[in-house]
Amino acid sequence: MGRKTVNNGIGTVQEGLNSRIGRTFATILRKALIIICLESILIGGVLAILYTLKDNRNAVKEYTGEIDRAMQSKVSMLEAIASGISSGTLEEREDIQSYVDYMAGMDDQVSAVYSCYDENITIMSGGWQPPADFIVTEREWYKAAQANPDEVYISDPYVDEQSGGFCITLSKATYHNGKVAGVVGMDMYMDNLVSLIEESFSQSSYVFLATSDGTILVHPNDEYALSLDNTPTVQSVNGGRYASLVQTDMRTKLMLDYKGGFKLGIGNTSEVTGWKVVSVEPIYSIFIFFA
Repeated sequence: MGRKTVNNGIGTVQEGLNSRIGRTFATILRKALIIICLESILIGGVLAILYTLKDNRNAVKEYTGEIDRAMQSKVSMLEAIASGISSGTLEEREDIQSYVDYMAGMDDQVSAVYSCYDENITIMSGGWQPPADFIVTEREWYKAAQANPDEVYISDPYVDEQSGGFCITLSKATYHNGKVAGVVGMDMYMDNLVSLIEESFSQSSYVFLATSDGTILVHPNDEYALSLDNTPTVQSVNGGRYASLVQTDMRTKLMLDYKGGFKLGIGNTSEVTGWKVVSVEPIYSIFIFFA
């Protein structure tokens, strides 16, 4: 009897010890699992942030590259036109007229091609004749092209009064007997570039385009886009929060968007035009990715 009682006591003690060990192990296990979960959340959050930042950087690089490729083709076209005029093979006005007409017809985005000379002579595709008070040598695109004769000048976009669409002027100096003697110019529509930017517009993210001085050209908010009656800038809209995005390239910044809520923005500069491309991505995409 006594031995049986002792055995029961030992069993009870053993059971209690096992129970405490079990509870201790369970507590340690729960803590370990909590730590692992927290680490997973932290790692997942960091990866999500990195993914969103990379996605935004890729977007702004992609659109900048598209603009550069499109505009480089126009620059090359104008350089070819300038070479033709400077070659000295086109001396007669009729020949020059036929040449600019032919070059203008090569691209449906080109509205006009013209060859101008220091004697205040302008020969434009389509046969347009300037008025008596038109002094071509005083035009900004003419002076800018001759100031840097080896470069193609690209004007800031402007709104065409007749169509309401965006246009730009490209110009380059031409030579006669080895000396700068004139300028060739080309007016082109920006329909394709505008459509390219507008493809980025969604309910939450977008890309917009601005000039080097900050004038906004294309934006999902019509009040922030250039028009005949409105010249918005990154300094004047959205509380000036866009301004920092165009001051430096490829630096992601957190900002309050015009629709409300914080978003990630990043800017980049077109190497061909000097224009600013800005990509804006919602910050909550980080949590969507993580989920």
